[in-house]
Amino acid sequence: SDRGLIDCQQLYKLILERCKTAREAIRLTDELTAKYGWNDAGEMITISDTKEVWHLEIVGPGHGNLGAVWAAQRVPDDHVSVCPNESRIGEIDLDNSDYFMGSSNIVSLAVEKNLYDPDSGKPFNWKRAYSPAGFSANSSGGSRARMWRFFDLVAPSRKFSADTMNMDFPFSVKPDTKLSVQDVMNLTRDKYQGTKFDPAAGLRGGPFKNPNYHPRPVRVEGTTYFTPRTIGVNRAEYTTVTQCRDWLPDLLCGLYWHTPDDCFTTCFAPFYVGIERVPRSFTLGDIDRFSWDSAWWVYNFVSNLTYNCYSRIRPDVAKVQQEMEDAVFAMQPAVEE
Repeated sequence: SDRGLIDCQQLYKLILERCKTAREAIRLTDELTAKYGWNDAGEMITISDTKEVWHLEIVGPGHGNLGAVWAAQRVPDDHVSVCPNESRIGEIDLDNSDYFMGSSNIVSLAVEKNLYDPDSGKPFNWKRAYSPAGFSANSSGGSRARMWRFFDLVAPSRKFSADTMNMDFPFSVKPDTKLSVQDVMNLTRDKYQGTKFDPAAGLRGGPFKNPNYHPRPVRVEGTTYFTPRTIGVNRAEYTTVTQCRDWLPDLLCGLYWHTPDDCFTTCFAPFYVGIERVPRSFTLGDIDRFSWDSAWWVYNFVSNLTYNCYSRIRPDVAKVQQEMEDAVFAMQPAVEE
């Protein structure tokens, strides 16, 4: 075949099976795609170990449909970053190997494809060469507002404008205050509450202020109307928050928080990497057959019930949600001790 063999799903499995660090995973990605080819569209993969977090962006295929072109950047230890289905890596300095990595063809391919002019006097910029998407939260009617919303939530003192083009946001930022695990969970649940992009406001939310109507653009009589795409979307199959903690033994250092369905109406449960089995309710699930024995179906049932009368039911769901998660957080120190 003239197409590559490696796509993003296969890549995840291969690097997780073979690598112990994020840097090893990035180097193996380069080796595998060079030998077997890349068969996917542009992808961003966040790779972390107990010491570092890296964003890897990869597009392809390369010359002769083999290889790929890619860039990777490390998130500074006191910063946070986000990857909302958009390219995030800008200017790169491959001589600074502590923070940047890249394929050997990263500049030459851009020059060959007329994506970058080395005589322009401008430094090479990865996202402007390979993914120059020109949107802001305002210009897209909220459909590309997740970038702005993240930075506005974690660093409100920076006063990022909703008119800031997504290409112009920094790769990462130091948050105004340190973020807890619960803070990160709340970020994944955000639906632009209290902003002009709030999908529950006005007629858009209906009589029960439901933020989940029309999550994608709507076309009426030949005109497309954009609707806000929130960080937390009700069509999510699951949401995860992962902790990697180098001060704990291997069996405890990795903690995977998981909630099925729409995380706005469900609860996160902790799964330590050292467990020998997963609770039975989290192993069951048939998309075509409801079952009270399946955690996903129970969570999905609660979510859908909530949508029917959102403004009345959501407060009750939120109360139980908080009680259950608070109980787990309170128990966590004793479990780890």
